Amino acid sequence: MFTVGKLAELSGVTVKALHHYHRIGLVVPSGTSAAGYRLYSRRDLERLQQVLFYKELDFGLSEIKKAMSNEHTRRETLLTQRQLLLQRRERLARVLATLESSLRHTEGESEMNEREMFSGLGPDEWNRALEPQNQHLKENFGFEAKVSNETEAKEMNRAAEEAKNFLNSMSRHLREGRSHADESVLATVDAHVGELNKMKPTDAQIYFNTVDFLVRDEYHRKVFERHQTGLASFMFSSAYAYLHRA
Repeated sequence: MFTVGKLAELSGVTVKALHHYHRIGLVVPSGTSAAGYRLYSRRDLERLQQVLFYKELDFGLSEIKKAMSNEHTRRETLLTQRQLLLQRRERLARVLATLESSLRHTEGESEMNEREMFSGLGPDEWNRALEPQNQHLKENFGFEAKVSNETEAKEMNRAAEEAKNFLNSMSRHLREGRSHADESVLATVDAHVGELNKMKPTDAQIYFNTVDFLVRDEYHRKVFERHQTGLASFMFSSAYAYLHRA
């Protein structure tokens, strides 16, 4: 059996959070010590692991509780979570691919018409353009972004044009000395999140998680900085402000 302190140490979840999970019936300790302290079994640890997998997928606690109440075995839960994580990985790969291509095309090509820049890219052109990024993704994260057909290429073209405009706007905010929490900056972020929602459900938390991943990853952080010095930090700070405003 594990005390709440030991479980916190093993899982990285705070004692306060574990107490909250107990109160709402999400992770309930199997017993108590003679002194009245919570004691967790191996099964309780496995349940907490499943909770953390769902949190990684941006599920709220009420959503996690509902999802886990509908799954009868640990194997079913893990299979469901694996499928959801694979889907998220694929979506993230698309986001990374779009962002990388957008940043690459803006370097030294700011006078090009945006629609002309992206309208002609088909699956083969996209995949060739994404080779440097895919090498990084495969070596560091075990996946890559591939464009399989013309429909996906058209979606990437539209998303890339929007992402390019977004990054140019954020760079302009930074150059003009606006705060990361300025209303005009947050309005730019909000419009971008609205565009992302046309491709996949995206809220403030999901947007923040994506930006957090990008600026922590050295490869993508350097891409931001090549586009505009200080842009990585500005993107992160504005995403954080947008999350807490929302």
